[in-house]
Amino acid sequence: GDYSESAMGRRVGGLYPEFITDQSAPEEMRDFGADPDHDGESNLSEWTLGGTDPFGSTSRPQVIVGEMEMDGSQYLTICYPRLGGGLDTENSYSVLGITYLCLGSLDAAEWDQVPVSALVPDGLPELPIAYEWKCMRFPLSTDEMDTGFLKVLVTAEEEEPILPLSPK
Repeated sequence: GDYSESAMGRRVGGLYPEFITDQSAPEEMRDFGADPDHDGESNLSEWTLGGTDPFGSTSRPQVIVGEMEMDGSQYLTICYPRLGGGLDTENSYSVLGITYLCLGSLDAAEWDQVPVSALVPDGLPELPIAYEWKCMRFPLSTDEMDTGFLKVLVTAEEEEPILPLSPK
């Protein structure tokens, strides 16, 4: 999962302290940037992209990339779980101090393409309560480009946690 370096070592109020406390995380493993199960996914990714188990290396966020047909053309599409109940803007979404930003690129160097919201297809895996699927598509069809890349960046505002960081 892709996450912002600026989010490392920070925690937010709301659901994250409950999520990490419910996982019985030792204090040194509670930061957003920590990866207690060494699966390459930070706590921030595990929490924001589907609430997966940060201590289970086989439990990883499900981000699905593929092609979707729309109006007779094929589009590169990314579908990802996100926390529900937030505010959508053009290519970003905010909830509980968390921002999801979807970016597109023709060359994986300059991320200057603004993805467009896409319909969520039937048949995606069921998500835990409080999560929903979001799909975004590349602005150009696959016929209009040689290559295309999509990614989702998840960042967190700096905020004090609302629960104690160590069990009493």
